[in-house]
Amino acid sequence: MNNIMNELEQKLISMSENDYGYSLYSDDNGNETPLELDPYAEKILKEGQLFKPEKMFCLDMPLGKCHQNVANVFANNEQEEGDKLYTGYTQQYQGGGWMQHSWIVDKDGLIVESTNSDTYPQYFGIEHKSGAFSNALALSQA
Repeated sequence: MNNIMNELEQKLISMSENDYGYSLYSDDNGNETPLELDPYAEKILKEGQLFKPEKMFCLDMPLGKCHQNVANVFANNEQEEGDKLYTGYTQQYQGGGWMQHSWIVDKDGLIVESTNSDTYPQYFGIEHKSGAFSNALALSQA
């Protein structure tokens, strides 16, 4: 893993809020899984915003396809005025680990999740500026 990924991993661990004793995503055996190489890692590390939502809204879209789901909302012009596309990491409730994720933030700052069964206590990432949803869609194909 390169230095940027190591720094990002340490930053996420420092922001972790859990009682599980670990802060990275864990496999079924409880083994921590290092972060995979992320093309946005440096920007997320330097410019990432932390969200700790008290309320959120969930869309009913396919599980495990967050990058593609949110990119499709924008590609199909289904977003509402003021919606912003974010990518970065989220901390899971069960297991407490951080994983790569994409989501929408609405004009009121409310997190919009693309699947109806996944909600998280913390989000850390960057906004994809106008026209950048194609990059997010490319993420989903990786």
